[in-house]
Amino acid sequence: MIRTAKRSLLLGLLRTVLALTASMRRARPSRIIALLWSLLLAPTIIYAQVTQADYERAAKLRDKLQGMAVNVPERANWIGQTSRFWYRKSIKGGAEFMLVDAETLAKGPAFDHEKLAAALSAAANEKYEALKLPFQSITFVDNERALEFAAAGSMWRCNLSDYACKKTGAAPPNQFGFGRRGGGPEDNPEEPPQEFGNDVYDGIVDAAPQQGQRQGGQARGGFRGPGREEQEQNFKASPDGKWEALIQNFNVFIRPKGKTDATPLSWDGSEGNYYTLASIAWSPDSRRLAAYRVRPGYRREVHYIESSPADRLQPKHSTREYAKPGDALDVAQPALFEVETKKQVVVDNGMGTNNRSKAFHDVAWRNLGDAGFPDRILWHK
Repeated sequence: MIRTAKRSLLLGLLRTVLALTASMRRARPSRIIALLWSLLLAPTIIYAQVTQADYERAAKLRDKLQGMAVNVPERANWIGQTSRFWYRKSIKGGAEFMLVDAETLAKGPAFDHEKLAAALSAAANEKYEALKLPFQSITFVDNERALEFAAAGSMWRCNLSDYACKKTGAAPPNQFGFGRRGGGPEDNPEEPPQEFGNDVYDGIVDAAPQQGQRQGGQARGGFRGPGREEQEQNFKASPDGKWEALIQNFNVFIRPKGKTDATPLSWDGSEGNYYTLASIAWSPDSRRLAAYRVRPGYRREVHYIESSPADRLQPKHSTREYAKPGDALDVAQPALFEVETKKQVVVDNGMGTNNRSKAFHDVAWRNLGDAGFPDRILWHK
């Protein structure tokens, strides 16, 4: 991009020189030479105004502004088959991990941040602060008696009884704390800083409106089209193997395994408010299923041009979704269905996003009794 701008600037200066030369045919040669030199040196003077310090200051802008928003929760993550989940939220001075029990509504820190920071600092021979731990994701193991996470390019395991931490191996490429390989940005200064998603996680991530309808790109409303696996199998089989749930005409249908004729379970789906295959979840006894009906929000895109990509000579174009204040966000409405009666259980539309977990849990169990259909399957997705 810089080379293109410089080339355009030089061509413009050359045209100016030719025009001025034509008008200065009677001027003395020394004046013409001085003018040429000043014009040729102009690009150097212009580009010299941007210094290394300017780039360094720009690179630190994210760190300077990132902690200004506090009490912002991140995505909830369920712990195995329990009723508990953890999430990370921003607080003054950094971030902390929280643990919530959906049944009792008890909430508190997921672990002792001070002890873990001290233990990890000693084990890694680094200096870590309690509110600035070098990871953003954790996994509870050993019946929640220990934590595993990726930090500084390695996988770690810390016992929650004595907070003894030990390195268990290299972090996989898809595991990260800060940075993309499990370490901090200093591990690879050439990597761009990690980007934070801004979608509302509500069971509708990467959900396509209709299988086979808009393949190979983004669907209406910005949802990505079905992947290769979904294109090959455009249904969700029941746990007992007798039924297949699928999406047709933006609604939920079921059919016996191996059959082509399907029966609708919903009638309220439409192109602008559709059910998604990715959100369908069967109850363990195969008697019920649930799905999200999605009204997509506005998808605003920011375009990037990488002038000198590492993997090829030509520039590379990419986009990312970037919502702005006031943009309409995605709205997902959960729905429950009885397979035998083909009836839909109505879920209150007044449930807000912040209250949906508890309210949806109450509605599900009040209507479905002890069928074994946990609401966490839905909004975990």
